[in-house]
Amino acid sequence: MRITIFLIVFFFCLALNPLKIGAEELLESNEPITIDSDQMEWNREEKTYTASGNAIARQGKVRIEGDQITAFYSGTEKNNKIDTINIIGNVKVINEGYTAFGDRGTYKVKEGFLTLKGKNLKIESGEDKLTAKDSLDYYKEKNVFVARGDAVAIREGNIIKSDDLTAYLSKTSEGGNNKIEKVFASNNVIIKTPKETATGNRGSYETKTGIVNIYGSVIITRGTDKVYGEYGQVNLNTGISKILGSPKKSKKGKKQVRAIFTLDDDKKDKKN
Repeated sequence: MRITIFLIVFFFCLALNPLKIGAEELLESNEPITIDSDQMEWNREEKTYTASGNAIARQGKVRIEGDQITAFYSGTEKNNKIDTINIIGNVKVINEGYTAFGDRGTYKVKEGFLTLKGKNLKIESGEDKLTAKDSLDYYKEKNVFVARGDAVAIREGNIIKSDDLTAYLSKTSEGGNNKIEKVFASNNVIIKTPKETATGNRGSYETKTGIVNIYGSVIITRGTDKVYGEYGQVNLNTGISKILGSPKKSKKGKKQVRAIFTLDDDKKDKKN
């Protein structure tokens, strides 16, 4: 039997002394937080509420799923608020426009900070997917996800790799879905398309235009041919790439671009 609880109003319907929980925003709104699960446990001494078995927490348009959800609260029985929510096992965060996955997660209510960890860390948003090795961190105030550790962004066979990727979300329209708008790559950037590979120190990606900008020690490789520069641009939609000695707004002296092309005879010799 499924059990539902409304955390902002009460934990359990106690006839004489109901426990009221003043929950602040989970991810989106001031609406009540509700949790459904197969089993519920309330620990007054530790001030925890644990939902086990197909647990689902909802607030507004946000839905969080997990094998177990534990809410930690503070205050007295008559005046309480939720401080932290822990999710364990098959974690899924579903919001309008994206779904995030992990093995375990923690949400700090006051800070508006959600972190997901585990082996299956990813965000799916329309045509775009982000994965990470160490953690996926969400900052509610900025509406930003940060993929940390061997982060990868994927769109239709095109791949962007970096130590960390920061994905900025925006609503498609007034009251519309969240969508990844921009992605910033901080270190050791690698862009792979079906035809070429580009590397650099840092980069940015705009999902609307499909354009990836790469900065610092840029190399674009197609087969055995290479082009070197300080600034590069790869259009994932058209497959067209270009490289410059330095960005147009750079205050430093402009450097030249170098290209190294392997002739057909050289390629044949390498194969032999």
